[in-house]
Amino acid sequence: MKKMKSILAIMLVSIILLAGCGTGSESSSGSSSAGGNTKPAGSSVSDTSQKGEVHTLKYGFVDQGSGVATGLVGIAKDQGYFEEELAKVNAKIEIIPFTGAGPAINAALASKSLDAGAIGDVPALVAKASGIDTVMVAGGLADAPTYVVAQPGKGYKSLKDLKGKKVATQIGAYMQRVLYLMLENNGLKIDDIQFVNMTAKDAVNALAAKTVDAIVVSAAQSQTLASKGLGELLDSTEGHREWLNSTATVFNASYTKENPEVVKAFIKGLLRAREYAQKNPGDLRALQIKAGTPENVIDLVYPDLKNYSTLVEADKDVIGNLKSVAQFLKDNKLADSVVDIDAWYNPSFYNDALKESDSK
Repeated sequence: MKKMKSILAIMLVSIILLAGCGTGSESSSGSSSAGGNTKPAGSSVSDTSQKGEVHTLKYGFVDQGSGVATGLVGIAKDQGYFEEELAKVNAKIEIIPFTGAGPAINAALASKSLDAGAIGDVPALVAKASGIDTVMVAGGLADAPTYVVAQPGKGYKSLKDLKGKKVATQIGAYMQRVLYLMLENNGLKIDDIQFVNMTAKDAVNALAAKTVDAIVVSAAQSQTLASKGLGELLDSTEGHREWLNSTATVFNASYTKENPEVVKAFIKGLLRAREYAQKNPGDLRALQIKAGTPENVIDLVYPDLKNYSTLVEADKDVIGNLKSVAQFLKDNKLADSVVDIDAWYNPSFYNDALKESDSK
């Protein structure tokens, strides 16, 4: 545990130091914009509109290597909803993929090279607890489970068999919490395994290369490995609703104060995407295929084509889950304080966008 906390502390210090640098983006650039000159992240609409320039909202998402935005963000991008809504407030959006997942997005938010992003509950709350001043404006609760996937043919029957073995997932990502909970459920602690810090993409490659014994990854990645004979599903969050992870759409707090109309326009784009997805779920499926998820895995993980069309509003279940995660991080010494979720989440942007939108 001491080793884990020291690694996490180093990561947090790195994030804070990046805030004084001007860059922190570990990403491949994949932009979706509506024309005009790109301004640095953090600039305001008033600054650009006075000069007749178009303001750019820089938004980051967790990328598994394809550079394709899925879910409602992908729909809003492809259907032109972001372009249309943001144009009304003299703005556009640049959508940037981050293979470094939530921790990399946190670093970019801290350095102000990014204005907003969608990340898992653990990185979002670790960042907030460490002093990165963000505001949550939207969120959702994951329905698809998270799995521990082990090397095939090794005779592993449960997590107990992984004692002393190499288990990989990413520090500061939601999978870290899932691993802690699963280990505890099997009478183990994090110090009982050899923890290996890797991004999900690197962990998948490491399992295939047999350099680690098990990994903790998403349902789609797990089922893909299993379907190819590269891994065996050892344990999951199924049957443990309290273990599910939330996603949070966060903005730099200063950005929401300087550009409230842009934030609201962004959410209007998501609302239109939600309405479209409900009528055209096949387009959600097509985005997953474009992102590299095998069709048989999509049908297995997302049978109703709704699981990855997360709601824009953070309802009571999402808020309750986030409060549980915040307390977990403090109890396990992964955060120095418990984030006040009610103060962190600002529902006014969603509520105002809903009132002004044709999408209900």
